Amino acid sequence: MLSFINSPLQIGSLTIPHRLIQGPLAGFSCAPFRELFNHFTPPAYAVSEMSSALDILHKHSANSRYVYRSPKEKILAYQISGTQENVMADAAATLQDFGADLIDINCGCPKIKIRKKGAGSALLENPDLLISIIRRVREVLHIPLTIKIRLQNNANDIQLAQQISDSGADA
Repeated sequence: MLSFINSPLQIGSLTIPHRLIQGPLAGFSCAPFRELFNHFTPPAYAVSEMSSALDILHKHSANSRYVYRSPKEKILAYQISGTQENVMADAAATLQDFGADLIDINCGCPKIKIRKKGAGSALLENPDLLISIIRRVREVLHIPLTIKIRLQNNANDIQLAQQISDSGADA
């Protein structure tokens, strides 16, 4: 088990030194929280807490709580949510300009307030829109693109995962 965790992981053009990843925690995954992990066993990379693509474009600067990156952080993924292709692409491009190493699209959040907007895990119920978003975001990025999904426990899971991969997601 330890040999697997300690083995490198390739995500697109990025080689991750091991597989210990600090995942996003809503309300907590800001830079100071992520820095705490570096005092123990540093993660291969950390993921910011989920931010709305609209908020990235209209509310957050590079120094905002949701976007700020500590100089001590080595590899950082920013997680975004939304339902509009161009807004998602523009937010991803903005975060790439801010220095993101990866962009992660959230298709796993089960919170009702997120699902009501058609975002988070609700995107899995609209695969045509999801694939369209992935393709549009992929067009503007030169960094890896990952998709956080929540298995729906049905026969379409494998097919959707293949469509996600075929649409330009690196993982």
